[in-house]
This record gives sequence, structure tokens and C-alpha cells, in this order.
Amino acid sequence: YLPDHDVVVEFDGPPHYYNHSSYYVHNDVNTRSAGTSMMLRTGGTEMRNLFLAKQCSKVLTVPFFEFYKLSSEQLGSGAWRSSKEQRAYVRDKLASEAGITCGVDVNVAPPGAQQQQQQLLQHQLEEEEEAAVEVDKEVDEEVDRYDELYNALLEEYIREEQEEEE
Repeated sequence: YLPDHDVVVEFDGPPHYYNHSSYYVHNDVNTRSAGTSMMLRTGGTEMRNLFLAKQCSKVLTVPFFEFYKLSSEQLGSGAWRSSKEQRAYVRDKLASEAGITCGVDVNVAPPGAQQQQQQLLQHQLEEEEEAAVEVDKEVDEEVDRYDELYNALLEEYIREEQEEEE
């Protein structure tokens, strides 16, 4: 989160896309080449982006298949460190999509800001779940009314059929 600009930056890895498994089948992960198949965000990722968009002025996503096609450095521990190309990609994306120009170091959120943002999103999710429960109750009540009406009509029909037989 970039609080000075009210912008969220999300690095979306393979689990954020439906077609991520074919990426690894058709591409050499070791060379981190870009996938040619279409990547579609999962419903959960789209929902996260909608929640974030309600809270912040801009949500910027960095898809793994774009980020990984740029060179990166593998550290001795086996971890990866982003390369100058990858950092430049993020800076360019910030400039083009969010209007943020920055140097090498981006002012990141102060300690606790991410936790505060998560709590805010959790609260919003809980409110929406409560609203959904209310809608479910209303639907159940409406279904019950229709069931009662149906049963009354069915009883009346059966009674009329029995009267005609007699």
C-alpha cells in the first residue's frame, strides 16, 4: 500500500489466475518465459480487487507472467531478488496506471498499515456477508409464502377432485 498516493499494489502469483497450470506446462519456468495462453483472474482475485477499489483510489496489479519474463537474480539461499528490469517495470506501471513517478525507492506503507487495511477489508466483508444473510432470509420467507400458497391451492384442487368423484 502506498499511503501517500492511496494506491494498492498487488503482485499476483499463479494462484490468482485460472490458467496458471498451463503456464508451467507450456513454458520453461527456469527461464521465466512469458505464457502465450490467456490468463484469467480468479473470482476471488477479482473480488479482492473490487474490495480494494472501494477503499483506495487505485488498485494496480502486477501479474506474475509479466513480472517473471523479466530477468531476476537468484541469491545463494535459493531466493530470488528482483532485477533492475523488474523494478523499472513496476515504476513504469506506477507511472502509467496510477500517475506516480518515483525513484528506485518507493515510499511503502508504515508498519501496521497493511494490517489496518486487512482489518478494514475484513470488516467490509463481514458487513456484506450480513447483508447476504438478510437477503437469504427474505428469499426463504418468500419461498415459504409460495409454498403455503401452493399447498393451499393443491389442497383445494384435491378437495374439488374428490367432490367431483362423489
